[in-house]
Amino acid sequence: MPAGLLLKLSLANTPRVIGIDLGMVIIGLDYTQPIKPILVDDSPEVKDSYASVKAIVESYDEVYIVSQTNLRHQDRIWSWLEHHDFYNRTGLSKERVLLCETIEEKAPICAEKHIQVFIDDRQTVMDILPDTIHKILFHNWPDAMRELRAI
Repeated sequence: MPAGLLLKLSLANTPRVIGIDLGMVIIGLDYTQPIKPILVDDSPEVKDSYASVKAIVESYDEVYIVSQTNLRHQDRIWSWLEHHDFYNRTGLSKERVLLCETIEEKAPICAEKHIQVFIDDRQTVMDILPDTIHKILFHNWPDAMRELRAI
């Protein structure tokens, strides 16, 4: 049996696990503030994000949101997700949203959850994730979905 076919057969039974960032991937942040973006309930969702996350939830075995935010902004994240009906519109459960305080914490979360693919808008995050994770540097959802289908 050719090695490539064997690899495809062995991966067929492997759970497909993906991680997705929130800020500028799902939540459009308000960068009108002078120092840091301020998340408010009126912050828009990134174009095509809900439909794309829903398609990913329907296609992957496990989907996690892994996002960095400081402790004082975590309530704003939860409020935004509720206000925008994120869970119902995407099919992702609240338990799959994991918040951390630093971007460096994303790598151990990915390892713990066995994340194989990660979508983030920041190159600094891509740089800290291990090479075993397929990294998609986010620019827009059509490009990200095209890259996901090519994996």
